Amino acid sequence: MTGITIGFAVLYYALGLDAPVLRLNDEDGRESEGSFWEYLYFSGVTMLSVGYGDLVPVGPARFFAILQAGIGLLLPTAFFVHVLHERPGNAASDRGRGEKEGQGNYSDKRDKDDWDDEETERADRK
Repeated sequence: MTGITIGFAVLYYALGLDAPVLRLNDEDGRESEGSFWEYLYFSGVTMLSVGYGDLVPVGPARFFAILQAGIGLLLPTAFFVHVLHERPGNAASDRGRGEKEGQGNYSDKRDKDDWDDEETERADRK
């Protein structure tokens, strides 16, 4: 998540080179100072879904802030679902190890093939 946070901070910084991206949430609505550290702060607060409200995105940064907030919610959720799914003793994790239920394993298939070969040999002898 750190890499994503820094990546969005760089994106906000690049957008801020052309036009104001963040405004202070006060009566005047002044532009923020536009330093990289301020963009990194905003990116971290947005990624962690804290959203203090002291900085407000404007222009195209609004779209990216919503996208980043969504990623900040979905990424930890996906991680915990994955961890819970892979927990030992979980019936779902036992099924997800490369075999489908009722598929059998290689030794079952080999035994069936051996049995088929024996049946073919018996039929040939008759």
